[in-house]
Amino acid sequence: MLGILSTHTQRLRIVRGTHAPTREQAHRKHEAICRALAVRDASLAADASSVHVAAVEDWLTNGISREFSGQGAFPP
Repeated sequence: MLGILSTHTQRLRIVRGTHAPTREQAHRKHEAICRALAVRDASLAADASSVHVAAVEDWLTNGISREFSGQGAFPP
């Protein structure tokens, strides 16, 4: 299942990663998840993961046209 999702979202992740502010935000969220895992705080790791997933969902539903309008990556 993860392999299928990964393949289907790979293009979006590549495009999203080309936008510096979005990439930096994702990096900070990944670091928060890693820090929580490093201290073995499962609740904090789950919460940080949820925040990250929610941000990606928001970007998918609202942010694509805002961030990439005029760049030809996606239609507005």
